[in-house]
Amino acid sequence: MSSQFLAIICTGFTLLAISMSSPAIARNAKCLITSGNSTQFRRVCDFQAEPNGSFSLTNTKKSGRFFGDTVVVSVTVLSKNRADIRGLTKSGINSRWGSVKRSRKDRACWVGSDFKICAW
Repeated sequence: MSSQFLAIICTGFTLLAISMSSPAIARNAKCLITSGNSTQFRRVCDFQAEPNGSFSLTNTKKSGRFFGDTVVVSVTVLSKNRADIRGLTKSGINSRWGSVKRSRKDRACWVGSDFKICAW
């Protein structure tokens, strides 16, 4: 193999590695977070898609919070209709909210025992 060919291959692998490590760009989405029978958050937020259908939500408002101290809500898809929800606080505490099932009525919603997360 020529050194020029090897340089082209190395450049290709480098570009591939850079593109795979680049953070995804967030887009606006309509978001809803409920707890019990109470709406905690209902307005536009940033939606960031992640691998396997998982995603994270952040508030677009200056405070950056959804409610309380929560600044990021993450939905990690475990299987086709099951996911795990976590909330990250301003102080860096990452708490598990629980397991959820995808809603049959609205596929943009994930429903837990006492909360719901939706992003359209």
